[in-house]
Amino acid sequence: MVVQKNTLAKLAKHPVSQGTVVALAVCLAGTLLLSLIFYAMSISEAYLQPSVSVLYLAGAFFGGFAGARKAGRKGIQFGVETGFCYYLVVTVIILILAPAALTRLAFILKGLYSLIAAAAGGIFGIAFSE
Repeated sequence: MVVQKNTLAKLAKHPVSQGTVVALAVCLAGTLLLSLIFYAMSISEAYLQPSVSVLYLAGAFFGGFAGARKAGRKGIQFGVETGFCYYLVVTVIILILAPAALTRLAFILKGLYSLIAAAAGGIFGIAFSE
């Protein structure tokens, strides 16, 4: 029992875990904000897909930023690891909620873009490391 608690505590303090949680929080907060904006204003739905894409990339960037900032070293590595975990979690959520929305090309591009955005966030995160 004690070993399990120690393992969970170490996992919760790991930079990649914290970065992934930050990325998901940014994505969730941005989704709520976008929902309110599109509900309250008469904005065309043509702007929805680009807005969601920017939000997805912002989540990856800030997740990589937070992970690398926490680690204080190896910004690209921790950024990419965080981006990969974020990508996996979001992909699983998409496959559960709307499997038809994820085509093979979208699957590959989302992965590539999230890794690049999170690596960039990791590079910037080193500049503000603890």
